[in-house]
Amino acid sequence: HRDARGESRTPIVFEQADSGKPWGTVALQGQGANNSIERYTRFYGGGGAVIHEVEYTGSVSLHYVDGVDYDHVEIARNVRSDDAFHAYHSSFVMRNCTFLNTNSDAMDLDYATGEISHCRFIHAGNDAFDLMTSNPRHMANYTTGSADKGISIGVARNPLVFNTYIQRCERGIEMRDC
Repeated sequence: HRDARGESRTPIVFEQADSGKPWGTVALQGQGANNSIERYTRFYGGGGAVIHEVEYTGSVSLHYVDGVDYDHVEIARNVRSDDAFHAYHSSFVMRNCTFLNTNSDAMDLDYATGEISHCRFIHAGNDAFDLMTSNPRHMANYTTGSADKGISIGVARNPLVFNTYIQRCERGIEMRDC
């Protein structure tokens, strides 16, 4: 597995070397990345990437990886990419994380599962939380200022949304094709 463990006073920071030009993606893919840990890590100005013909649409991306643990991670101001965080055929736990001023979707899950708790989604350019055929547990989160939906649920899945506060979004929760 791959770990990035910063401390509260000394976080690990990924940021743009040149303002306005994204740095790409931090992608975890395949079994070798199972059970990776990200703690006190900041991702500013990522932009997604195509690597070996695989498209990673998030500044932080998971593809076919299980058990990734995110705690006190911040993802902000992604450039160009559709998602700040994208999980595809993966599972993860995310606690105490912040998504701030994201370009489009803050978090996009496709065929993914996990737990998202005590996280903040502030000013997403599109949806704060976009679920497509995914079944996560979304608990005790705070969402404000999304340009579109606070939570978008699509294609016949049953996520658990509990104790979640959504305000100042175009729409709070929208379900489609369920």
